[in-house]
Amino acid sequence: MASDRAGSGHAPCTAGPPMRRTVSTAVAASAAAAAFLAGGDAAACPLCNGETAAAVRAGLFDDRFAATLLAVVAPFPLLLAIVAALDASGRR
Repeated sequence: MASDRAGSGHAPCTAGPPMRRTVSTAVAASAAAAAFLAGGDAAACPLCNGETAAAVRAGLFDDRFAATLLAVVAPFPLLLAIVAALDASGRR
């Protein structure tokens, strides 16, 4: 198979970082991801299981939650429609 490529006139690819650097970067990224994912729940937060947290959750997820969520999310489809219209018209 190497003999097929040798006569093809293509130069070997030399672009990109050396393999050792790529592997060490991948190992470092994997170690960082494992350390991040291995962390516990929000145990460091003293307020997450207290009275204040319960009051905040009750205030967020009350009977007006659907209306509040709609009010927060409503601008995004409008913005998407404006961007789509500008893209379709060819303006940038």
